[in-house]
Amino acid sequence: MWSFTRSAYLIHILLIYTVIGSSTYLNPGLRYVEYRVYDVKDIAVLTYLGSNKTVYVDWLVPMNNSHQVSYILDLNPSVYERFTDRWGNTIYRFRIDIDLYGSTFRMEGRYRVVCYTSIPAIAAGGYGRVEDIRLDDLDPIYLAPSFWWNFTDPMISRLIDRVRSALPGESRIDVLILEAKRIVNSRLSYRRVDERLGASEALRKGYGDCSEFSDLLISIARGLGIPARRVLGVYVEDSEVKGWHAWVEVWSPYLGWIPIEATEPVFQAKTLGYITSNYLALYVEGYPEEVSSDDFRDEEIVFDVKLIEYRKLIDDPILVIARDLAISLSIAVVAIISIHTVVKRVYRIRRLC
Repeated sequence: MWSFTRSAYLIHILLIYTVIGSSTYLNPGLRYVEYRVYDVKDIAVLTYLGSNKTVYVDWLVPMNNSHQVSYILDLNPSVYERFTDRWGNTIYRFRIDIDLYGSTFRMEGRYRVVCYTSIPAIAAGGYGRVEDIRLDDLDPIYLAPSFWWNFTDPMISRLIDRVRSALPGESRIDVLILEAKRIVNSRLSYRRVDERLGASEALRKGYGDCSEFSDLLISIARGLGIPARRVLGVYVEDSEVKGWHAWVEVWSPYLGWIPIEATEPVFQAKTLGYITSNYLALYVEGYPEEVSSDDFRDEEIVFDVKLIEYRKLIDDPILVIARDLAISLSIAVVAIISIHTVVKRVYRIRRLC
């Protein structure tokens, strides 16, 4: 009995490892070299100051994208409605019944989030060209100017022209984005700002933080005809949230949304697709950041992250084949031993009979 239990346990472990290995390749345009698994707890305690007896509060959960997989463990109170917004964020709507003015209520979400470190998996040009982009495949809003990403501003238009003049006739998406990234880092110096400036104001001042770097890169990308959007999340080291962070995703007509960090200095510029497992994405900007109006007063807001697993992945093709063969052989050996044990016991029972 002990041998059978041990064999079953080994099969279970091997199957889990196989599932983890197979789930790491989230996007064929990226190569995944490590992952971190986080337990995330999101708590909000609010006091309602309005007059309605029933209110509805929308709740964002950590998103799924090209370098992250998110699982819901628990949501409280019970979900009234679930929907996906225009930008792909999953929204859970709570219905709260209010007894009287000044009632306080609590909302809580618990999640398991797997974040990967990714690097480019394909050569320059493999992400496609601007002329390959089909507007039927995505919302045209990702190519439109806006208050934060006003690429019609003459100052930003001149930067777009600089990209084109530096790369005459070039239309490869990753090559254009890397050049745009170099120009952004040459025009902005990193400085923490209290309020978001937007691309135009940041360019005039010559500085900004992750929001301004991302906004300017998105503006140039859209001006070049490359769909781009801003992702909001947190940067985590071990189990400590170092702060809120913004980065960029650009659209590949063949591979979907690909991440890029906008704030790195020019001499450290990484190619399109590089991001680390310290980046925990929450949502794509487009959904209103303020889910509560003046009718709500914040009593307690908690966003807690705990690292529960860290592992480097086997990314050498030869080692991957060797690993898969080893897993297959191990399962086969365990199965043969188990069958042999069962046959042997049946044979003994027959002898006793």
